[in-house]
This record gives sequence, structure tokens and C-alpha cells, in this order.
Amino acid sequence: MIRIKNLTRFFYNYYAVISAVFVLIFYILTLAPGVIASDSGELAAVQYTLGIAHPTGYPLFTILGYIFSHIPIPIRPITKLNLLTAIWSALTVYVLIITIKRILDNYKTWLSKDEQISKNFYDRFELSEELKVIASVFGGLVLGFSKTFWFSSLSVEVYSLHIFLFSLTFYFLTKAFENRELIQQNKFLKDPYFLSFIFLALGFTNHLSTIFIIPAFLFLYFYDFNFSRERIKRFLIYSGIAFVILTLVYLYIPIRAMMQPYLNWGNPVTFRDFINHISGKLYHQFLFPSISEYFSNIGRFLNSLSISFDKSEFQGSDFSIVIVISFLGMIISAFFFKRLFITLMLILCTTMLISAVYNIPDIDAYYLAGHFAVAFFSALGFFYLASIKLSKRNRVIALTLIFVISIFLEINQNYSRVDLSENTLMDDYTLSLLNSVEKNSIVLSSRSSFYFPSLYFQLVEKKRTDVVVAEHKLLQQKWYYTQLNRIHPGIIILKDTVAQLNMENRAVYFSPEMLELTLKGEVKLFEEFELVPVQFLFKLVKKGTYVEAKVPEVNFKFVNPHLFETRDIKNIITNMLLNRAVYELINGKTEETKKYLKELKKNFPDYELPKDLQKLLNE
Repeated sequence: MIRIKNLTRFFYNYYAVISAVFVLIFYILTLAPGVIASDSGELAAVQYTLGIAHPTGYPLFTILGYIFSHIPIPIRPITKLNLLTAIWSALTVYVLIITIKRILDNYKTWLSKDEQISKNFYDRFELSEELKVIASVFGGLVLGFSKTFWFSSLSVEVYSLHIFLFSLTFYFLTKAFENRELIQQNKFLKDPYFLSFIFLALGFTNHLSTIFIIPAFLFLYFYDFNFSRERIKRFLIYSGIAFVILTLVYLYIPIRAMMQPYLNWGNPVTFRDFINHISGKLYHQFLFPSISEYFSNIGRFLNSLSISFDKSEFQGSDFSIVIVISFLGMIISAFFFKRLFITLMLILCTTMLISAVYNIPDIDAYYLAGHFAVAFFSALGFFYLASIKLSKRNRVIALTLIFVISIFLEINQNYSRVDLSENTLMDDYTLSLLNSVEKNSIVLSSRSSFYFPSLYFQLVEKKRTDVVVAEHKLLQQKWYYTQLNRIHPGIIILKDTVAQLNMENRAVYFSPEMLELTLKGEVKLFEEFELVPVQFLFKLVKKGTYVEAKVPEVNFKFVNPHLFETRDIKNIITNMLLNRAVYELINGKTEETKKYLKELKKNFPDYELPKDLQKLLNE
């Protein structure tokens, strides 16, 4: 009995830490063992080599990743960086829990002026410390086990650090609001508003979607249109200091670029290139979609708040039935805690409306700030349920059932949807491709899924560093062929001011995406050359040359079918096996044709062969 009391006391003393560790355990169980999406390969390589990432550069993300990736832990660098991603998310859960708890302790601060008159009505919210702790932990776990948040915690990306800095900004912003009457008495360094400005600046050095908190930030800072001289003075001073910090962190980009690291996207050393880089000019083409696409994107966000029990469907239903409690919290806060309701709704609506302007396939991670608000609402909903007058025994039973069932269903719904622990497809595919070509070969890519992962394997794990993997779309940009020449000295030659690959004494391969450009006439071959399918690439050879090739062993795990890369690689492999079978048939090698068709059907039994090839296989 004494031991149970001690454990209970221990939990209530360290509830936020325990909850964050609990969530982290699930993240480690589902953590990606290697490279997953194509961007993660580039970002991991940039972090490990201290390079310059694609726009907007992510300097803080790069520096922190560089430090962590060089800590002597006996695991692969990519696994180490995946783990860092999980740690940022677990820390976010911790910050959210302590933020909720503090706000529940000071809930009267969040009532509007007329609501504060009815003090007797709000006596119901004078709950015990234990109930406020449970409500806070509930909100933290709701966020931690939501689908998009959990999935973003399992492989290298910028979003987990983004939402961690977002949560710190929100923590100090709300803390300052609760003590806003003391603003003139606080020294600058002890003013929570000052710290909120600092973390806001750091957020912008990691990802520009930090802008989603700006309306809520201004609402709380200038609440009741308080534009007093002292408040404006501090706003200007804090903004100035924040801008200096933001500038100093971003100066990493041009300074490091001048050092010519192996990965130096855009070589942003001039002021113009630097501004274009950090503003993401490259991706402005994806902004401002059509009206139909805009509302489709809004629908996609709202779909993430829907309820579904279909585990095979990745899109939508981030929170399972917990969303019902979140909607309850939204309604309760609208009636009882209007200041908090407005703050959270500003975050939610800003996230939804601005994210919809950006029309990219993997937009889900941009919803994290909105999901942060939804999780907060869920804690308020649980807080209200805890305030309903019941006998102590019935209240304990009811709240325990609600807590356990809600969190269990969310974990049960999302575990298999996000689990990346068995996903080695990108690793296996990229290494198979690199190992399939001759020494010193050139592989031409066109936004191919293996390009960024190959950077990781070659620059970090030093695998097949002799192979030149070149991105066709970038070859005529000076920064890129300079970077390529730095990684592979002598690979670039200039003819009439045009950069060309030095193909002398090198086998040349095209990716399947490059073949598409050739068929469209965007890339032209010399008349005496043709492309021959060899394993998962096309080899450039003189016409009429028969190229022997082994039947590739397709020992890949096609888990996580919702990932674009999974579908893409599956399509490439099936098409390449079929192309090679046709190539062998054209060259009169029927038995070789059958070998490729058998390999295709063995690995993809549902694949429907053309009737003539199926007939040949049945003979």
C-alpha cells in the first residue's frame, strides 16, 4: 500500500517527464531504421556534413543535427538523426503538458471580463491537482499519438523541431499573458514575453510555417488593444533582439556556403541568392493554387479531424474518437474561456487557411500547429468532464474509462499506420541500384527517388563513392556542377561555356524518369546510341549492342504503401522487369524472357501481364 502511494506521488511529481518518456518509447518502437522519404536522405547528409540544405536552408536544424550526429553512439548516423527527430517530438509533448497544467491552474485569467463576475458558476472548475494533472497528460498524449505528429517523429525532417520551438513560444507567450499586469515591473530578461520572442525567432530559423502563431501572438500581446507606451517600447526592443538572433543564425548559410561544403545548395553567398534561398523562392511556384485546389486543401485539413476506424487508409482521422472530446473542449472554451478559445482558434484557423495556399502532396506536416491546438482543446474537454458533479467513486471510474479508452483507441488506430520500423525499402533500393553498376559509372537522375538517399550513402556512409549520381534538372546551374565537381573531381568539363559530364571511360545509366524525358524529346541521344534496360536503370550503349544482365533479386519489403516512394519504387521495379523481358524477347532469348517474367510474377503476383507475355510464360 505504501509502495502504491509512493508510485502515485512520484507520478504526480514527474507526470510531464513520465508522459514524454512513455511517448518516446512508442516512437523508438516505430522509428525508421534508415532513410525513408527522399528529402530525409538529403537532410541527413546536410546535417552530418554541415552543409546547405534545399531552400529555406534550415540553419538551426542543420547545426543541431550536426552536433547530435557526431555524438559517439554506436548506431548508424541516419538512425541517430531519426532518433533526434523523435526526441524533439517527445519534448514537445512535455512542453504541451506543462503548458496545459499551468493554464488550468490559472484558468480565471482566460475568462473575459463579464465572465469573471459570475464567480460562483466557475467554482466547478476548482478541481484537485490530480485531476488537472490527468487532464494535462491527456492533452499531451492526444497530440503525441495523433497520426501526423507521430509519423513526423520517426524519420529525419524539419517538422518535429518546428513544433517543439512552436510549443516553447506558446508556453512563454501564455505565461506572459497570465502575468501581463506585471510587464512594467519585470526586467527584460525575466519577462516571459521576451523569451517568447526569442523562441519565435528560433522557430523562423527552422521553418517559415512558424508564421502560423503570429495572429495569436499579437492577440495576446496587445490584448484589449493595449498599446501603452511601455508595451510598444518592449515590443520594439524584443522584436529587434529577436531579429538579431534570427539574422545571426541565418548567417550560417552564406558563411558556410563560402567554405564550399560538399552539399551547398544554391551556393547562397551573394545577398540576392541568400534572400532567394531563405524565402524559398524555388517553391513559390506551388503557392496560390486554383480556388478548387485551395478548398480541396482545406478539406484535407478538416478530414484530418474526422473519425475513421479504417487502419489501411492513411489520409484523415488523426485523432480517432478523441476528436469528440476536442470538439467538446472547443465548445466549452467558447462559452467559459473565451480568451483561450480565441487564441487556440487563431492558431487552428491560421494553420488551415495558410497551409491551403501551398499546393504540395506532403502538406500534412504543415497541419501540426493546428493539431497542437486540437490537442489543447481535448485537454479542456477532459477538464470539463472532470468538473461534472459525481460521487468520487463514479468520477474516478468514468474518467479512467474515458482516458484509457480514448488513448488506447488512438494508439491502436495509428500504430500500424505510422510504423516505420520495418521500412528498409529506400535503403535497399538505393544500395541495390548503386551496386548494380560498374566502377566509376555515371547515373543520370531526374527528380528520382534514389537521388537524395544516394547523397547520404555516398557522403555519410561512404558507399560506392566512385559512382557519379547526377541530377539532370540541376546540371546547368553553376552551383550544382561546382558541387558535383567537388564530390567527384574532374567529372565536369566546360565546352563553349556549357557544363558537360566527362563521360570518357565511364558507363552511363539513365533513371526511368530520364527515359521519360527522352521519350518526350526533352533529352536527346546521339543517333548511334540507345537505352537498354539493365536491372533498375537504362544503360546507354551503341545501337545493336546486346547487353547481358543478371536477373535482379527483388528482396525488398514493400511496407507503408501510403508513402509515395513505396508506390514509385514498386512501379519502377515492375516496369523495369517487364521492359527487360521485352528486350530479351526482341533479341530472341525466350528463356531469359521467361526468367524475368517469373521474377515479376513471383514478387508481384497481382500484376497483370500483357496477354501475349502471359501466354509465353504459360508455355
